[in-house]
Amino acid sequence: FDHYFMAKLFRPIKENRRAFNKKGKYGFLDESGKIVISAKYEEVSDFSEGLAAVAISDANQTLWGFIDREGKTVIEPKFSNRPSDFHEGFTVVPKKDRSYCYIDKSGAIRADGFSAAGRFFHGYAIANNPKSKLAYVLNSKAEIIANTYCQSRNSYYYSDDYFAGGNTLFSPVGEILRHFN
Repeated sequence: FDHYFMAKLFRPIKENRRAFNKKGKYGFLDESGKIVISAKYEEVSDFSEGLAAVAISDANQTLWGFIDREGKTVIEPKFSNRPSDFHEGFTVVPKKDRSYCYIDKSGAIRADGFSAAGRFFHGYAIANNPKSKLAYVLNSKAEIIANTYCQSRNSYYYSDDYFAGGNTLFSPVGEILRHFN
């Protein structure tokens, strides 16, 4: 069977890599169809910012980590759930307890304990916790720089001029522009 043909049908090329499946395991091809990372993972995400999430299973569990474009493990598999793609240096990881954390490209947890978390956009992200009824604005270092009352669980909207989380509109620098009841 032609790996390149099959991969072309099912997965996009991202950062000159395309995921493929061979006998239930995933790997990556380059744009010419050459296998550059052998099929040894249970699941994979597409590449973003030079990294792809990969899952490795043993008899007891499946854990997620990240590899670079050459297949080198950059973040050891240690996460129980599939992380999101990297955006502006961070990814959101859903945890076993149904909370979310942000990790950086070294695998270090930079912000933790959210019940919902949005991706970074223009240097900021919105995360919230309905138990405390607060929406948080995080800066490019994943530090909380603002918070506001929030009734909504996880509604996020982004544009070049503003971003919104829950029922609050924020400026591109995290200032509260308007709060909607």
